[in-house]
Amino acid sequence: MEFIEMLKVDERFPLRPAHPLPGAGQLKTGRFSMIYADEVVVSHTTRPSTPPLWAQEERSPPGPHHPGKVPYNLRVSEEVKIYEKLLKQSALQRVHIAPHTLDIASTFAVLTRLAESKKAGISLMKKLKLYNGEDLEEFKQKDAKELQDESEREGMEGISRDT
Repeated sequence: MEFIEMLKVDERFPLRPAHPLPGAGQLKTGRFSMIYADEVVVSHTTRPSTPPLWAQEERSPPGPHHPGKVPYNLRVSEEVKIYEKLLKQSALQRVHIAPHTLDIASTFAVLTRLAESKKAGISLMKKLKLYNGEDLEEFKQKDAKELQDESEREGMEGISRDT
């Protein structure tokens, strides 16, 4: 069972009824009878205040939880594809968008997610190009992995598509 944006639901919506599901395999849903299920509950959120909310018992995730951190996208070309997909699914699909608008928006978004490098001669724009698969004169694709390993927080913060 997937629970999208688990921590962004209205605070009046209790998460407690879902607590027995992972351990006991049953779920009581209001006026309906008990539902038996062999399920794994996968939930995700982009909310930065996750730990404080989990401290509230009624807002904590059901059963044992194993948080995994998934960074935001760091490739401009992939960010453009995401925007194109979102636009095709929206009411804006027939609206004219100026050339390079998605490239600029994607570049801005990815730049907010990058961390300054300690390596001499690498600016955020060079890093952005390198992560996007472009080789530069002084840096090659083999350097991209080294740069990503340099900062454990890179991609974990910055602007998202839903802000």
